[in-house]
Amino acid sequence: MNPFKTTVLSMSLMAALSACAPQKESAPATPDTKQVSMNSDIYVNGEKMGEIHRQVKTQDEIDKLKEKKRSSSLIPLPVSPELSASVFKLTGQSVEDQYLVAPRVFVYSGSRLSKLSKTTDGSVVIPFNIALIDGLSPRIHTAGVSGPTQEIPEALRVKSYRQLHEEVARYADKKKEDFALAAIPGCASKITISAAGQNFDVTPAHLSDSDFCEVNKPFTVNLKVPENIAQYILGTALRANMVDVIVNYAVTAPVPVSELSVRFDKQKVYDAIVMNLQASYPPYGEAEVEYAVEKAMKSMKMSIHIQGDYNEQMKLIVTQAIATFFEKMPPNPERPSAGKCQKMVCLTVKQVKFEHQEKFEVQWAQLENMRMEKVFRLTSKLQPVNDEQVTIGKDASIGAATATEFSNKNANSATNPLNVYSVGITPQKGDTVYFRPTLYTWERRKLEQEVQFNSKVWRQCTGRVGIENSCSYTTRHEYWYRKEYLGQDIWVSTVNPLGSIPQFLNGVKLYFRFANGEQMTCPLEDLYGTNEDGRRTIQIENTPNCPLFDAERKVITSFGLINDIKLDAITYTAGERYVTDYGPGHNTYTEKVYSPTVYLAGQLTLLGGSFISGSSVP
Repeated sequence: MNPFKTTVLSMSLMAALSACAPQKESAPATPDTKQVSMNSDIYVNGEKMGEIHRQVKTQDEIDKLKEKKRSSSLIPLPVSPELSASVFKLTGQSVEDQYLVAPRVFVYSGSRLSKLSKTTDGSVVIPFNIALIDGLSPRIHTAGVSGPTQEIPEALRVKSYRQLHEEVARYADKKKEDFALAAIPGCASKITISAAGQNFDVTPAHLSDSDFCEVNKPFTVNLKVPENIAQYILGTALRANMVDVIVNYAVTAPVPVSELSVRFDKQKVYDAIVMNLQASYPPYGEAEVEYAVEKAMKSMKMSIHIQGDYNEQMKLIVTQAIATFFEKMPPNPERPSAGKCQKMVCLTVKQVKFEHQEKFEVQWAQLENMRMEKVFRLTSKLQPVNDEQVTIGKDASIGAATATEFSNKNANSATNPLNVYSVGITPQKGDTVYFRPTLYTWERRKLEQEVQFNSKVWRQCTGRVGIENSCSYTTRHEYWYRKEYLGQDIWVSTVNPLGSIPQFLNGVKLYFRFANGEQMTCPLEDLYGTNEDGRRTIQIENTPNCPLFDAERKVITSFGLINDIKLDAITYTAGERYVTDYGPGHNTYTEKVYSPTVYLAGQLTLLGGSFISGSSVP
């Protein structure tokens, strides 16, 4: 099979060609000399719903068309910048002009580093998905038309298909129902990951397969790098907006190899559409009608899912069906829905009865894509998703002894003997954790000087003198002194203690509880980690000083932090002293010791290891 051949027929229509009513070949001659015609009927639940007529071109005719196609060119069209689209006219002598949207690259991944597969040489494989999208659909199918879908980020979508369609129609001097916008046809020829100045070629070996030529259909790409490079890409580089996916998109020109005409009973199509609108009341919004028409056509085996729900063919069918069965609601300010219809296009169903055997017909071609010289360089900047971040402590509550503070003093030794600060996230082996301290506050007590807090002075009779035996008085003094911690705490704050507090890396510990009930604590300095940009990057792996995982300890079920920072103990003298000038004094001075209280605040982040396109530039 030609590797660049893109079948735009519905899979169900193709099945109809082979499985419906017997085919009638009107010309069984050799394809190289004569065209082949085939006719089939479409049945749904045993009832005939329509007919298919297919005309296959000869190889000579196809070759001549290819030669003419080589003269085709893409001409950019002026459209409003706010629509977030680049539109081109594909023109040439061989086909009618087509109006095409420049594709964009959508990348998404759902893997954590701990879940990535490792190779025998110690490298890891980062799988991710790439889709070349038209930007016209809010979601794409990841596994067939009935399978799960992936939402397209707003930044990668065309802002308004209706407005874009109208602008192109005015430029081309065409009616909207006569054409539909689609992505420029092409194939990915090379895929590169660019991360912090390094380029990694991730082009799959089977890139020539037709899967890489289908718009809105994701395919998987693998990046194989050493584990430390993978950690850097999924950690630092992603969060610094330094990771891009670059796709060389080789433009192809569609060459019709057969023509297909599908004719449905017009009354049955009409009835199916009206049935899908029964849950609402006229007038109908344009989007509501498009959904009802598409649903009706899919129920009649028009499920064209090779390129997603909103590919060129389905848009053409929906556009033609709306033009056939609906009309615009004329303005009427007195109508209750007048306000609604001022904000959007309102439609109503044509009240008609179709004649027996009257047909609703849609025509298009089966195409073979021929690679042209034009190559687009599409880029997509990646951003991280699925990170889990929690706040540790309170920046604003300096010194407040509350249960929510991350303190080195155990508030409740009975219920929390290890003084664990629970954080609500649970890393596993191979994960990466960021700890960014935002405040480090420690206590420094103010030692007061010795102060006199009481005194007494009086005259004391110390003997009798003279004939009258009068007292001889002596002035006496008594003093009481006190030395004690009297003032308020002084709280010394350091915004980031990583490089300035020696006790930080051995005082802050990580707590692990495993599924088998075992518990372990490891200081930050005993785990693999680096200081960068005000944060500590921590790898949850076995180290010589912290062998976390073994045959019994495999799954972490609880995780937390322990503030076990021990600053130098402070010794000071406290007590009272009594002094008198007529006898021995005494004092109760003793030495006392305190260990400064330390509070921490910051953010702890478990890196998700997943990413998605934040933007795409054609």
